[in-house]
Amino acid sequence: MTSEMIQPVLAAPSCAQTILTERLKRTTPPQSSSASEEKKKSRRRFRDTALTYLHVQVNPPGNVCWLIFDLDDVHPLEWQEKLLPPPNIIVSKPVPEILKKDEKEYSAHLFYAIQNVPTTRAANRAPIGFVNDVRRKMRITLGADRDYTGPL
Repeated sequence: MTSEMIQPVLAAPSCAQTILTERLKRTTPPQSSSASEEKKKSRRRFRDTALTYLHVQVNPPGNVCWLIFDLDDVHPLEWQEKLLPPPNIIVSKPVPEILKKDEKEYSAHLFYAIQNVPTTRAANRAPIGFVNDVRRKMRITLGADRDYTGPL
């Protein structure tokens, strides 16, 4: 189940937390791939159960609702230094630990909620290209893992 060392931190005012949590539940597929520590052992679970696991597929197939960036060895608050917009959700170590600047091993995922962009073959190519350009530029600016492709 969910690791006690890694818990989501909402980077939004408390009044928005409920809205973001509901959006996460709403956009996560009804049956979603999820896994504990080892991603290769993922399996499909119902949404409410899947969201209790460490690794979860939150973007439905054929759609992008969240831009997710995997930060390895990059401070989870790097977005502030790079003058990027605040993420809606940060999944990281507990807050007191991530504030320690001298810590060398960071690991976090930044979630940015975006308007749903269909990515199927029938979808308009312009919005897909725009989302991909934004994702690529933000990934480079953040120093996020280039090989992270989601869904887990």
